[in-house]
Amino acid sequence: MSAPLTAFSPAQLRAQDWAALNDLFRATPPPSQPLDGFYAGQFVGLRLAPGVTQLAEWVAARWMPWLGKRFSAGQGSGDNTLRRDSYWIARAVWPLYRGYHDVEPRVYRAFTFRTSYGERAGEPGSRVFRLDYDVPGNPRLTVRRIVDELVQLEAGFYLGRMVVHWWWGQHGVTAYFTLKAVAQHGDLARR
Repeated sequence: MSAPLTAFSPAQLRAQDWAALNDLFRATPPPSQPLDGFYAGQFVGLRLAPGVTQLAEWVAARWMPWLGKRFSAGQGSGDNTLRRDSYWIARAVWPLYRGYHDVEPRVYRAFTFRTSYGERAGEPGSRVFRLDYDVPGNPRLTVRRIVDELVQLEAGFYLGRMVVHWWWGQHGVTAYFTLKAVAQHGDLARR
């Protein structure tokens, strides 16, 4: 098991093993208020399947199209911000999805979610800030099976995890990521 963390950065979190990330997530409270505005994102860790995880981590270390998320606290919703160079790949994977929105020449948004406070997947009595992708318009067999859960590590800095509801009925944590408040979409594209 990794040493306990006293300060947080994506690099320090990436150095933690999966059990330490799980422990940190469970010990950390949800955001004190709903998120609003733009948040730069970074992947911390993935866990998919043997071989697939290593390949996905190798690709993510060299090319990460996901830039972060945009939240509207007033509407209880948000979406993901992505690099333009991933657009045609996304269109090939989800050809019927119509929720792509241009933001600026290097950035687009996709995959809307609803936000709420609720329990961690499979942990009654717990509390997290939830990003539920099961909304009309999102791809039914993939994206709509995802719920992101957030806890607040520091002011303006959050640890999230992606929980997938698998076809066989179980829930599994497949990724950890961070979100950090930024002023505007352009700040995401400059990373």
